[in-house]
Amino acid sequence: MYFGILLRLALRKEHRGFAPSLAIATATMVAGAWGIMQSRGSTAGIGFIFLPMWAAGAGGTALWAARLGQQPGPHTRLISAAILAASLVPAASSVVVGVREGTKNTASDAAQAERDRRTQEARAWLDRELGTAGSATTDTLDRLIRARRTDREFLIAALDRDGVSAALLDTLAGSPDMGIALHAVRNRGASSGTLERVYRTGRPAGYFHDALAGHPNTPTDVLRAIRSGASHDIWLAENPALPSDLLQQIARTSMDVHVLRVLLRRRSLDCALLTDVASGALMSRSPDEGLATHLSQLRGVHCP
Repeated sequence: MYFGILLRLALRKEHRGFAPSLAIATATMVAGAWGIMQSRGSTAGIGFIFLPMWAAGAGGTALWAARLGQQPGPHTRLISAAILAASLVPAASSVVVGVREGTKNTASDAAQAERDRRTQEARAWLDRELGTAGSATTDTLDRLIRARRTDREFLIAALDRDGVSAALLDTLAGSPDMGIALHAVRNRGASSGTLERVYRTGRPAGYFHDALAGHPNTPTDVLRAIRSGASHDIWLAENPALPSDLLQQIARTSMDVHVLRVLLRRRSLDCALLTDVASGALMSRSPDEGLATHLSQLRGVHCP
């Protein structure tokens, strides 16, 4: 509607207020887009839907203000200037919000870089400590973890190691720190009982599902429940202990070429699974010529 008004005025050669109106509408659009892009929120992109309306509103207000200022009257210029200033508020507020978000992002990045540095230091220190542990790796790891239980970066580094006892992993999987709990769940030493308990407690719902889907110790009934409740096929396809019937379901129904490629890398790949993957490839949302060629090559090996 705003641009329709501008077009109609242009055809009538009524150019009063054109320049400030277009300038403010453009500034609102540019500043708004920049401000939205500074945000890392998952829903920030929704702002682009409303941005043209904000720009049109600001530009229309500026157009009205500029034309009002040219009308006779003792206070019209003052009122026009006030309205024109008000039309700049959306652009100005976008800049303020963008600067604030940028500052927050810079601080967040610096904090993350420091955490990463400390985690790398912990990994190097663990390499030295465990290098002399020999067959007592599990005892050493457990002892070090218990001694530095409040050091988050150290715990993350330690939980990426094989050898942490199942009992300690069970304890850490219940940590109120969701990052620590997730690393404990991902550890290949986590027991089936721990993984089932994590699934049943569901805190928050779905948070651990990817890790559970890819863990070889996850109970079969949990794997079935995860697949029926949501799409975690890429993780399930990488699980070396996935039951054959679930493997078959994923191969036949997945339309994601990335999932199908993972299936083709499985050690258990045989002619039956290859045939199922080929069926899934035919239904793929984005057919992949490279995948088709790879399937043809594998048929010659597995389906003589």
